Amino acid sequence: MSPRISIIIPTFNRAWSLPRTIASVLNQTSKDWELIIVDDGSTDDTTGVIKEYLTDTRVRYFKKENGGVGTARNFGIAKASNELVTFLDSDDEFVPNTIELMQEDAPRLLTDKSISMVLYLAKKNSAKSYQDNRLADKELIDYKSAVQGRWPRVETVQLCRKETFNKYLFPTLAGGHETILWNSILKYEGPALLRTKIVRIYHTEHDSRLTGVSSVISRARTMPKLYDIFLKEFEEDYKALNPKQLAYFYLEKGIFEIVDGDVKAGRNSIWKVIQFDKGKLPVVILVLCASILPQVLFGKFAQYRQALKVILSNLRGGGL
Repeated sequence: MSPRISIIIPTFNRAWSLPRTIASVLNQTSKDWELIIVDDGSTDDTTGVIKEYLTDTRVRYFKKENGGVGTARNFGIAKASNELVTFLDSDDEFVPNTIELMQEDAPRLLTDKSISMVLYLAKKNSAKSYQDNRLADKELIDYKSAVQGRWPRVETVQLCRKETFNKYLFPTLAGGHETILWNSILKYEGPALLRTKIVRIYHTEHDSRLTGVSSVISRARTMPKLYDIFLKEFEEDYKALNPKQLAYFYLEKGIFEIVDGDVKAGRNSIWKVIQFDKGKLPVVILVLCASILPQVLFGKFAQYRQALKVILSNLRGGGL
């Protein structure tokens, strides 16, 4: 019998998309799985939508007080009854053979404790294909390589041993910043085994994926705190191995701080950018000049910068 895998779906007010997501699990070529849906305090008809699926004993549903996607994922991990867990967003889909592919890699993950996880690729629903010529199927991506930038340029899907989360959990502040978790696991538990198989389709057509001003302002409430956590743990490594990426982190942190109204802290972060990447001086000057704008106008500036970043990333064939 193939190893059973626990699939964790955190959800909040996604009654409209859950049937598509759940169907992608029910239609898997492998039937050896457990689906754990964690309702993070939804106020829509999520409970009613889920009810019809609970006749399948492999589907389990829990509702908790709203605490953010990180708390929902952590809750789901605690409820998982299998040795291996993976994650699926409640507006996305697994391709039909996702679990079958994961079960092919499961024996190695379960026996070779030098590997911390298996890493798979995802693609946008609007993308016809995805290819990152830097990546090779079955290569090992260790922490040093990840810091240096050898990490997929699209969304990823992780298959992990449940026991890993006895030490590491998803950040519980709103905004996620899952890089904190994955970097910690890579740094202290060993490399990821990369599979270049696309196992997930993620959808970008709805409002919660957009980067409007209200979304930018909302994210700015917690992103500086998440960057503080991230930089406290990993700054010295990025300084030694990838200072230009560190410059990018400080640029993002500074922009969020300014959007959140802490202009002084934001400007201090922005000035640090040129310490790690002098080529960013024109961008630093532009952002510092824009920082005199009122919060909403600076939020628009941040929104347009994000849109430009997405466009440029797509032209490169990568993703954010």
